[in-house]
Amino acid sequence: MTDFLKPRQASAFLLERGIRLAPATLNSWRCTNPSRLPFVRIGGRIYYKREALERLCAAEDQAEQGR
Repeated sequence: MTDFLKPRQASAFLLERGIRLAPATLNSWRCTNPSRLPFVRIGGRIYYKREALERLCAAEDQAEQGR
């Protein structure tokens, strides 16, 4: 399951790339705007696809360059 990350792992993955999002923020996004960062539920647990996290990083990089 290396392509799927738990919320804490996803938060750490993003932090390594300069994006500070706490697991609580990811939870909030799941509840208020699930399309913002797609997730999957496997066996009742929440996971984020690594590729979705990478797309978020790329979008943030583009937004930074546009500023």
